[in-house]
Amino acid sequence: MPETPKSAYFREMLPYPLEEFRSVLGLNMDSAKKVVLALKRSGVAKAVNRKTFDLDRLTEESEVISEDIAENSDIAYVIKYVGV
Repeated sequence: MPETPKSAYFREMLPYPLEEFRSVLGLNMDSAKKVVLALKRSGVAKAVNRKTFDLDRLTEESEVISEDIAENSDIAYVIKYVGV
């Protein structure tokens, strides 16, 4: 039976590393990756480089990373909507 994420609130446009995202939702890493992938596909989340993240320039293509969901400490996920 697949894990069900608990209700959680994320601050809009704040970068969350995958581990923090997993912890807030109370999921194992595989389930967290599936949730993040679904959010990315629906346009609710974007992957960004934590070291160069700049909210004012988020819309620039160079700031948004397009890669698979990976346990990379340099990657964070920015949520566009609160209450996911």
